[in-house]
Amino acid sequence: MPPTDLLSRFGIFVLPEFLDEETCDRVMGEMLGRDGAKATVTLRHTDDELAERYRRTTIAEVSTATASMVEERLISVRERLEESFSVELGGCEKPQFLLYRKGDYIRAHSDGAEEEDAPDWLRRRTVSVVVFLNDQAENDAPGTFSGGVLNFYGLFSQDPRGESVGLPVAAKAGLLVAFPADLVHAVTPVERGNRAAVVTWFTPAG
Repeated sequence: MPPTDLLSRFGIFVLPEFLDEETCDRVMGEMLGRDGAKATVTLRHTDDELAERYRRTTIAEVSTATASMVEERLISVRERLEESFSVELGGCEKPQFLLYRKGDYIRAHSDGAEEEDAPDWLRRRTVSVVVFLNDQAENDAPGTFSGGVLNFYGLFSQDPRGESVGLPVAAKAGLLVAFPADLVHAVTPVERGNRAAVVTWFTPAG
């Protein structure tokens, strides 16, 4: 997995230990202990629908206090994101707490859209943010997962077969990764354990 300085060279903002280990454990515990709903995917810009051939994950529930705490922490890094991406940002969308169980994944996609018929909320997404809540590991250490790799595409030239080469990011509890909302990315199927993460999207100021 590439070091953080390499990710930065490709325009990806990386902030280790954005959340401390205790907070990660507490939030993940809430996610595992509460109900959740299957995540949807926007296929035609006009409506969201459940489409497991594109995405399979669960939007977990957390307490109002936990959701507010995480959102406040996310807003606290807005200035650093503005500096990194040379853009003035406003607020962020309500954070989603995503739980990927064994076999869950999301295919290559971008989080924003430029088409005129796309909904305004989708067109306004400027910076995507992911916060990992547990470690990715090949061993069976408690609380970790394997598989479920976040890959970014379109950063390298294509390989000889014409396929885009992905840049993988190793998940680490507390790590925040931010990137342009139009950057194509995917999550490979989880092979073991539960992959927990928080996602949100910042919109332009004004």
